[in-house]
Amino acid sequence: MELEYKYKLESADEGRAILSYLDAQERILSRREIEMRSRYFDTPSRALRKAGYSLRLRGENDENICCVKRTVKRDKGALRLREEYECKAQSLAEGLEKLRAEGVPAEFFGLCGEGFVLIAQVDFTRSAYLVEKGSARMELAFDRGHFGGDPEKHRFFELEIEFKEGEEADFTAFAQALSEKFGLVPQEKSKLARGIEAEDQKNQKV
Repeated sequence: MELEYKYKLESADEGRAILSYLDAQERILSRREIEMRSRYFDTPSRALRKAGYSLRLRGENDENICCVKRTVKRDKGALRLREEYECKAQSLAEGLEKLRAEGVPAEFFGLCGEGFVLIAQVDFTRSAYLVEKGSARMELAFDRGHFGGDPEKHRFFELEIEFKEGEEADFTAFAQALSEKFGLVPQEKSKLARGIEAEDQKNQKV
């Protein structure tokens, strides 16, 4: 399961202000920079999305990761709970074969008979920090990038806070306190949803 809070950021400066606070106040266990190149796929009739699934092949620096997600819980704010399955794979076909053995529900594969089309693309840089607060460990990911393949359009900045281990109550308290301190606004749309919107806008202009 993937449990996370997602927030909008107005700019890279807002992210840097939060990071300066974390450097002074919290225990940062590790830091890493990751170049992300996400490509999302669905069937021509959008069967996966209608059933609550997403299918992604993402480059993360020098590795490719295939991922299937299914939304389990989503509130009207920043909180998301998803089933997540992922593996290293050089292609979509290789990834799906591996994920079948990893426990992806049979329902998912039953929806894939039409084959796949590319429905969205998202390119961004992630600055990821593993933070310890109380008994909880969480990853804070500051993302900056664009949707739709054009670096000059559909730019975004956001913060994801993902629970890794420990007490969920400490994780929730940390995320809520950070949100209140900086007046963070929940990001209610997934990267996939915003990527699809960017693709639709591009196609309307063709």
